[in-house]
Amino acid sequence: MKLFDEVKGIFKKNYICPKCNGETYGEEFCKECTQYVRIVDKQKKLEIEAKEDLKRRNWIKIRDEFLNNQNGKYN
Repeated sequence: MKLFDEVKGIFKKNYICPKCNGETYGEEFCKECTQYVRIVDKQKKLEIEAKEDLKRRNWIKIRDEFLNNQNGKYN
């Protein structure tokens, strides 16, 4: 078993995380940096969705104000 563990250790890829210089065990980032990147990407996605929703709501508000100011009737 000891020989097997040594051979396994030779072929095991230990890379260094480009963000924090921690071990990545063959992944792109280390465990902590991977979790951080995942959370930040999720927050960015939610922020983009919130901005789109705000634009839609603002459009509806402007549209309704414009239509109400057109002699008090809708066209």
